[in-house]
Amino acid sequence: DVYKRQIILCGCTKSQEQYSKKITNVVEQYNNGDISYDEASSELSAMYNNADSEMKTKIDEEQVLLDKLKESKDAFESAKNASNVNNYKLSIKSYADVIAEDTNYEKAQQAIVDDGNKYLEEVHKLGETYISEDKYAKAISAYKDSKDVYDDGSADTWIADTESQYLSLIHISEPTRPRLI
Repeated sequence: DVYKRQIILCGCTKSQEQYSKKITNVVEQYNNGDISYDEASSELSAMYNNADSEMKTKIDEEQVLLDKLKESKDAFESAKNASNVNNYKLSIKSYADVIAEDTNYEKAQQAIVDDGNKYLEEVHKLGETYISEDKYAKAISAYKDSKDVYDDGSADTWIADTESQYLSLIHISEPTRPRLI
């Protein structure tokens, strides 16, 4: 009798394990692009109706992950679109919203670096334009603002160089005072 109960319990556990894998597999299929979000969500809902309380908890957890993955994949697509039109400020922000569980995560991390470098190149050109127009404060402001978007340390160097240039300019252009005799 005890032996039969163990077999039954093992059967239930194995069945629950298989059901749990099936639930996880639905989210993985969505993450890999094999099925749409709506298909994955519908499958989870259908499984929910036939699940015990333990499996319902598992399904709820996977639905939360599925929703986060959808937001992440939407952010990745938005970032790609922004990057394609050279809106690096937006692309960097959107790529940063891609979560580690997303199959696009590594690509997003690399794209942050790539688009970050392109963004800094634009900011540096803008700063140089301001400097050529003797608008040192605007150049410094642009460099400082860029650090909020992407900071690889370049802006600190540009700020220091611009401040140094400005101070040199002020020093050189100080009028010489006539001597009072």
